[in-house]
Amino acid sequence: MVDKEFHDVFLCYLASDSYDPEALKELLKDDPRLSSMFRSNLAALRGDEGWSVAAASKDLNYGFSTQNELRAWIEALEDFLFGNGPVPG
Repeated sequence: MVDKEFHDVFLCYLASDSYDPEALKELLKDDPRLSSMFRSNLAALRGDEGWSVAAASKDLNYGFSTQNELRAWIEALEDFLFGNGPVPG
């Protein structure tokens, strides 16, 4: 289960109507506490009992088809936010 602060920030920057992962990356860079919280919550979302495709599609307004597709998107997001990966599409 992810915490409410993470969920609110996550949706604020990553839902389809407000998609701005670059701004989120800058926010996380400047706030070590938030960055740590994001890492642990993204790991929870990626886990076996993480986020269902139906819930993710509803929350973000994206058309995820499978759990593997959702997990790959979360991994790409992690690579972008905390590494050198491209902006996830």
